[in-house]
Amino acid sequence: MEHKNFEYLTTKTGDRTVKLNGFLLHSVYNPITEAKNFAEQHFKRGHVNILFGYGCGHIVKELESKLTAEEKLIVVDPIIKPNNKGDFSFSNYADKDSLFNFFGTQFNFSHLVNVIVSPNYDKAIPDQYKIFLAAVKEKLRNDQVNENTFRSYTKQWQRNYYLNLRAAVRDKSILELKQRYDYPIVIASGGPSLTKQLEIIKKYRNNIILISSGSTINSLLNAGIEPDYAMSIDGLEKNYENYRGLGLKNTHLLYTMDNHVKVRWEFTNKSYYFLHQFANNAMRNLEEYLQDTPVAVPNGMSVANSAFAFSIFTSTGPICLIGQDLAFTNKQSHAADNKSFEALKETPETDELLVYDEGYYGDKVITNNTLIGMKKSFEKMASQVDRNNIFNCTEGGVLIKGFENMPFEVFCEKFATSQVEIFDVETEEITQQVLAKKLQHLKMKSLEEQELCKQISKICKKNLDLLKSNVSTTQFQQNILAKIDKNDKKIVHATLKSAISISMIEIDNLVIRYFKVKNNETPKETYRRVYRQSEFYYTKINEVAKEIITYIDELNAEINVELETMK
Repeated sequence: MEHKNFEYLTTKTGDRTVKLNGFLLHSVYNPITEAKNFAEQHFKRGHVNILFGYGCGHIVKELESKLTAEEKLIVVDPIIKPNNKGDFSFSNYADKDSLFNFFGTQFNFSHLVNVIVSPNYDKAIPDQYKIFLAAVKEKLRNDQVNENTFRSYTKQWQRNYYLNLRAAVRDKSILELKQRYDYPIVIASGGPSLTKQLEIIKKYRNNIILISSGSTINSLLNAGIEPDYAMSIDGLEKNYENYRGLGLKNTHLLYTMDNHVKVRWEFTNKSYYFLHQFANNAMRNLEEYLQDTPVAVPNGMSVANSAFAFSIFTSTGPICLIGQDLAFTNKQSHAADNKSFEALKETPETDELLVYDEGYYGDKVITNNTLIGMKKSFEKMASQVDRNNIFNCTEGGVLIKGFENMPFEVFCEKFATSQVEIFDVETEEITQQVLAKKLQHLKMKSLEEQELCKQISKICKKNLDLLKSNVSTTQFQQNILAKIDKNDKKIVHATLKSAISISMIEIDNLVIRYFKVKNNETPKETYRRVYRQSEFYYTKINEVAKEIITYIDELNAEINVELETMK
């Protein structure tokens, strides 16, 4: 810790300043006036303002005075702690990982971030300042990956959700598997290190529950290994190609409702569905459709993150990761038989998207920010469970904190000592009569939701017309505001009954991010910002409502064909 010389001094105004390692952190003349000017210059409206350096708290106090509901203040200081807790979040962490995790509880990709450095803090404790900046940058990069992923998937998410309903009526919620096992679970991922573990899997195959993560299933099948469960969460066509024509006989699919709709039909065994936590608000909607109890599983940044969350949910036994390199081991992206395999041609010195990170063996390995985000997801999940039987048996790649490193064969020798039995919730196939009844119920509920979406679309159009009818260029007429507020309540009421709430997450995040209050807004600027924000909001909701109407038409066309074949 860099604080060899640390002392408080009294200024000419009677207020305190502090000297750290020979550098004054506040003025010796008038620190209050200095703090007011500093806050005025650096504070940003509509942002998460992160201040490095508490000092005597003068700057923090002035920044606090500027806070509204539109802003948040975070203070980081590895040396000095506040005497009194104010209207801000504080961290005394001095290491990058702890700071990164702290920031993860404070803001996400929907927020705009403003970094502020208190005077001379970067000079007084330069090493700690570099660690702080590294943690902020890593969090922002992680958020950017999350934002890009969320945006690219939202439209596919909505369509897959509705079209997967026809398959889900045949299946069960993963609730049926809650704490069903105490056997060892092996989560196989497609990293380059998987190849060396394949023979060990074969040796102990009957004594482990094997879960395949995404495209890893191809590497396993090419080695003559069929997993017990296959985890699939990707809504894109590329994901379907991983499963097309595999001829699986014994594998159970574990799938999210946003998974590509064609994947489910490649499996003949009973499968299990679930929601990701970000779609938690669709829980009631899904329960009404399927007359079953859905479960929301923590969603990290990869399918293997979801497989790990599922394993914790379904088993009290030991869990291990293999093939979870999260790095370009031997300059390879995946195991040799994986469809996503690529050879790495660059290094962090020649490609700014690549970075070095601490490796499994304490060395430095090449990775990127997307893979680091996946690692962070594992570490976060591990920190939230009270168990000491989670292991990283990859024997390569990055170091994943919270997991005990153990050679895979040692794991199997220790835990895979007896034959496992895979739980099957139903031994008999669902009868056509029962299936027909379920499909009729699904059709009825979907038509009800379609009517809701039509109502939402009409209300959005009314609000857009009300916006256009406003005469003033600086404020909204009270009678117009009253009508819009009344309509907003109808929209909220309707969306709570519909899975449109999934897309509402993205719309709300876009509104939060791109319609921030600016410093010193004039009344006219405020009016234009609120007008554009409202116009964007109702337009987007209207677009999504119309899309859902077409998805439900598509679903019911498939249901009608299936019901017709049952006659």
